[in-house]
Amino acid sequence: MYYIYLCCLDATEKMDAILSSNTAWERLTGPDIDDMKVTECADAFLTLLTTISDRYKHLPQPGHRLQFLDLQLELVDDWRVRLLQLLHENYEDPLTSLMPYILNTLHYVATVLEEWGVTVHFLQLHFFKKQFEAVENAIDRGSDVNENTGEIEGTVFDEAVVLLRRLEKQLINEISDSVALDVKAKSRAYRTDKWFAMQSSKEVASLSVTPSGCPMFQELATRLHTLHSVLALPLFNQAWKNLAAQFDQFLFEEVVLVNHFNSGGAEQLQYDILRNLFPLFGLYIDKPESYFPLIKEACILLNVLTGSVILLEEALNNNDKNASTEILADVGVHKMPTKLALKVIATRTDIIHI
Repeated sequence: MYYIYLCCLDATEKMDAILSSNTAWERLTGPDIDDMKVTECADAFLTLLTTISDRYKHLPQPGHRLQFLDLQLELVDDWRVRLLQLLHENYEDPLTSLMPYILNTLHYVATVLEEWGVTVHFLQLHFFKKQFEAVENAIDRGSDVNENTGEIEGTVFDEAVVLLRRLEKQLINEISDSVALDVKAKSRAYRTDKWFAMQSSKEVASLSVTPSGCPMFQELATRLHTLHSVLALPLFNQAWKNLAAQFDQFLFEEVVLVNHFNSGGAEQLQYDILRNLFPLFGLYIDKPESYFPLIKEACILLNVLTGSVILLEEALNNNDKNASTEILADVGVHKMPTKLALKVIATRTDIIHI
């Protein structure tokens, strides 16, 4: 026990040294880890855990090995808490703070622990751990140990990984929300533009992005590029999906539903979405339009020919759910509910609404 206590002190000191190193957050390079953006901190911490495993894996008694395993699990939890403390000490703009580096570190360590958990060494320890727990429960209850031994599932790192992933998800949401707020802050002129009095494509030489939308789209492009640069690829994929979902709802609720559109305004909005918004996300993903169902289908409804949309509105007001679904599908609207579709149609200035 005393030896384990000394190991614990030594490991804690080394963990402190890892986190306080001047190069803790520098990125390691290599063909296999570039997408993960592995930090020196993450690599050093995993090396520390590996060193502890090497010390005890040849011990003959399972009980002794489990004591060292408990030390490793305590270290992982202490390390997670230290990262949280560092976050609170360095909380500024999430993208320019330590948050992206801590996120990458959390993600990489959690991923490696998941991989370690299914190796023979740690599966054996998990088996022994469950056996010891079954014996203790049987003694406490005064029952047969066989009654407490069911099928053994999971790994020794499951609880630790759950906590790491929970923190990871929380930080991804924070960083996505921060970016969304920055983009929305540039949108006021776009949201309040005169969509009801814009020139149609027949009246201009060629359509271009709405001038009032340039600051917003530029901010979005810059922030997406930054996210892609600083986050591990799996984390970036979570972040842009969060951002796409928020921006889809934002454009639908704060641009479409609160304005009125003449034919020129409808064309202009569709141009902005198809030729500017989707290509911005298209730099990083295939078929970006599939992540913007609301604004995509709103543009369809705003640009349906006048005669067709009058008939469409009449049909949708008949309250036949199945028929409404089929009618909307005929014009390319597959996900928007009838109620919302009618609200979008009601923003058109070219028809008298019933």
